[in-house]
Amino acid sequence: MSAKPAPRAKRGANCFLNINQFVEWNYRATIPHMENNQANVEVAASHPVHQITPLSKYFAVGLFIVLPFLGGFIGYSYGLKQAVLEPMVLTVPTQTAEPAESEVVVEPVTSEGGGSRSLEEIFDLANKQLETELFFSPEWGVGFTYARHVSHQQPLFVTVEGRVITLVHNQNNGPTLEVFEKDPRMTIEEAIQDRFLAGRDPAKCYLRKLDKLDWYQGSEFYDYEKYSISYDIIQNPEFGQTPWDNADNCPEHYRQTNAAVFFIYNPKAPDRYLFGFFGQDSVASDGRPNSDWSNSIKILPRD
Repeated sequence: MSAKPAPRAKRGANCFLNINQFVEWNYRATIPHMENNQANVEVAASHPVHQITPLSKYFAVGLFIVLPFLGGFIGYSYGLKQAVLEPMVLTVPTQTAEPAESEVVVEPVTSEGGGSRSLEEIFDLANKQLETELFFSPEWGVGFTYARHVSHQQPLFVTVEGRVITLVHNQNNGPTLEVFEKDPRMTIEEAIQDRFLAGRDPAKCYLRKLDKLDWYQGSEFYDYEKYSISYDIIQNPEFGQTPWDNADNCPEHYRQTNAAVFFIYNPKAPDRYLFGFFGQDSVASDGRPNSDWSNSIKILPRD
């Protein structure tokens, strides 16, 4: 008898076994890498840089509070610098113990007595203290000097907006000079009344010429004419009244107040006059001891 052939293995079973072995080998090869990666992630997550602590919370809150104020301060400071009109402000170099030749070329200006003098001579800078600065507007022929540094305050500077000149101090508004032009043939009284008092009851709102003010004595400003738009002050106000109740009869801002406010006129420069709003306190000297900056105000005649 012929021998029976050996049984043949089923091809499907071998295929199934090979697939299982492959999966098992792949699993064994992959597990160590997965464990290592997981360990790396855990180590990274536990690093102090990636942790939220009370200190980091306080630091974030501090930034949230401080940064808006810091940005506002920087923007405000930059805006103030932008407001200064450099071409309109002539800064005189600081004087030294041995004055050096000025690097600023100053054009001669016709003085009231005739002839030509420099602005340094007209404003007497040689006799004023160190770091005294000069503002002068060639357009209006108006200028003054001021001590730039005042104790416990930011340095003073001048801004010009329209026809209003402001001496800014301590980053706040300061005293102002407003320039008005007039027909040289008109008197100063006619010019002010025509501009500010037309149509108002002269018995309730009127122009008053001020006496010469003693604290300006010794300066050219002392001889300038000064006027105030006035009204009757209630001397003995009744209940519910104030001494200033009649103020509404006069134009706001230009009327008499309890601060120093008045019109300024130099008869030798008949085509212009100023309105000065000086407030109640002196903000700076004119570069001399015990002399307010307003003492140096000059309205120069035009050629």
